[in-house]
Amino acid sequence: MLPFKKGGFIMAIKAQAPIVPVAVHGGRAAMQKGSKIIRPVSVTIRVAPPIETAGVTLADRDQLIEKVRQTIQQMIA
Repeated sequence: MLPFKKGGFIMAIKAQAPIVPVAVHGGRAAMQKGSKIIRPVSVTIRVAPPIETAGVTLADRDQLIEKVRQTIQQMIA
C-alpha cells in the first residue's frame, strides 16, 4: 500500500467523525497498464467496523493513520 494522504484524517478528526476502513481486492486486474480496455473481473470489498475519532486530536493523527493502515492490512492478508 502507498502512504495515506493526511487530509482526510485531519477532516475526520476535526469533525469527530468515524473512519470506516475499506479494502478492495482484485480491481487491478480490470485494466492492463497502457490499455484503455476495462475487462470484467471479480472484486472483493471488505468493510471493517468504524474507527471512532471522538476525543482524538490532531496531535494523535499519525497514530490514527497507523491504526487504519493496520486494519486494512489485516483485511487484505
